[in-house]
Amino acid sequence: MSVRKLNWFESQLDAVNIGNNQWNLQVAKAVASGTGTPTYNLVWQSRAQAPITSLSWKVEYALGWTASVPGQGVQVSIMGNWQPCNKGEAYEINSIGYWDRSTEPADPNDAGWLKVSKINYRYPGVLGVHIVVGIRNAETGRYDPIFIDKAALGPGSRARYQPQESVSWWLEGGNKTGQVFSNSQSQSCEQDYTNPSDPLTKSYEYSTTFLTVDGKWAVSAGPPPQALVAPPPSASLDAPVLGGQRPVMMALDHAKWIVAFAKPLALAAAGAALESYLRNRFKGCTVQIWDKNGNKLRIEYEVGNGATPGTVAFLGQPLGAAGGPQETIEEALRALRNRGDIPADESWTLSPTTAPSAITAPFADNPPQGPPTNSDTAITNTFANLNLQPAFHNNPVVPPQTPSDPRFSGFQQGNQPYGNPIAA
Repeated sequence: MSVRKLNWFESQLDAVNIGNNQWNLQVAKAVASGTGTPTYNLVWQSRAQAPITSLSWKVEYALGWTASVPGQGVQVSIMGNWQPCNKGEAYEINSIGYWDRSTEPADPNDAGWLKVSKINYRYPGVLGVHIVVGIRNAETGRYDPIFIDKAALGPGSRARYQPQESVSWWLEGGNKTGQVFSNSQSQSCEQDYTNPSDPLTKSYEYSTTFLTVDGKWAVSAGPPPQALVAPPPSASLDAPVLGGQRPVMMALDHAKWIVAFAKPLALAAAGAALESYLRNRFKGCTVQIWDKNGNKLRIEYEVGNGATPGTVAFLGQPLGAAGGPQETIEEALRALRNRGDIPADESWTLSPTTAPSAITAPFADNPPQGPPTNSDTAITNTFANLNLQPAFHNNPVVPPQTPSDPRFSGFQQGNQPYGNPIAA
């Protein structure tokens, strides 16, 4: 079974604000009972704040039972053994409280359900037992409770349960793992893991962060963007209050881009002109020659582009909104082409990047071997002849030491249930 993963990451500013409120990340998983209505009623996992916190699980379920439903805020205690159970399978509780495989014929209507076909057990002093649904924790290998049936099931009873692939999370004080609740205490966010977050890799991974300045959750497909984790704080807040606004669906800005031109050109002149143009639009912008083939430039600027950490603007822009860094860079390239800094017949592709490169210095410091071409001569000579901006000439960008290139596919689109889906 494919592993599902949720990453919670925060900037330093947001982490300070979350710590001041003594919040933990509380996570719950939905289960439908015989009524067919998905319900969240147990805190599945509770995690303290850290720069990056990851939760992973396998789509492997189990049935258990307990003699009573604890009050709100009290942890569920499993009394029966965990019985691994796939959707479509059926088990019964025998006369001494153990699980046996059901002897009843399979019912096609139960294909997507975990079924308790019969209860032959009576626990002393109670009307019946309460069935608990668990899921396998990919980190510990054990089953964690995610749902408790509040109905007491006596001898002769039957029931069925359908775990959903939806996960809900929110911020609230204290470690509440395994505790019963009726309503979340703050704004909650929900994500459906039914389909892969990346159809190409067939992975099921999402990352989330709470923007304390704006009071909103943001959710992105794929791993957390390393460039946006724990930047230096530039502001502080006094115990912000969680808002009730819907999560922001937006495109991340990793603040690093590669321009790949279709034809070789004098990159030094083009890079200097592009940097001069963009420095009025991006904070701390530098442009660097990025390969020895004479057709790539790397653009990098300050993460957040001067926006306050903890805001939507720091992460990027709302999905589908006009403007944004890519449009700004495209506009700059077209302007340079119109005024002759880039050949009139030149075209390009623009793509984000965080991947390291073998090139660690400008092209002028690593001239190609062999007879120079016209474009080679133009590139190696121009650095000495042009009055370049210091950032481009003397301060080459060193490729980041990140292990992988986080996806830039933006935030998951489609049906994104919002609000406070927790039901009693």
